Amino acid sequence: MSKMQVKIEGADRIVYISREGCIDLAGAINILKRVIQEFGNQRVLYILEDARRSTLDLSVPEMGVYYDEIKKHLYKFVEVRHAIVLSTPFETAMGVIFQQMVSSLSVYSYACFSTEKAAKEWLKNGKYYGVQFAQRTNKYD
Repeated sequence: MSKMQVKIEGADRIVYISREGCIDLAGAINILKRVIQEFGNQRVLYILEDARRSTLDLSVPEMGVYYDEIKKHLYKFVEVRHAIVLSTPFETAMGVIFQQMVSSLSVYSYACFSTEKAAKEWLKNGKYYGVQFAQRTNKYD
């Protein structure tokens, strides 16, 4: 059984995801749906996912299914940056495979890190980090 927490903390407007336990395809899609439900009204999304206390039970073909689920929601955003902090060689290898899989998406960037500090630095280098978007005009201030 897995546990998950999703929240925005402080003024940095980064969505923090903390997960524990074994994550399979259904669990990964559940996390995605929760993020979209709670933060899908934003034009930019910066996600820091701490997966150091979880394991991944996902095959490469299942990663393709997850990729397709992500693509369905990208039309809502001008930029999504997703940093994941990992601690094991297997999860890191799978993360790098997924990073290569999504590299062709212009709106979505994904990167693996071993520390939260490095992940935050990468997120804050996003093209629109700190930019406030108008709700109705879809233009940024």
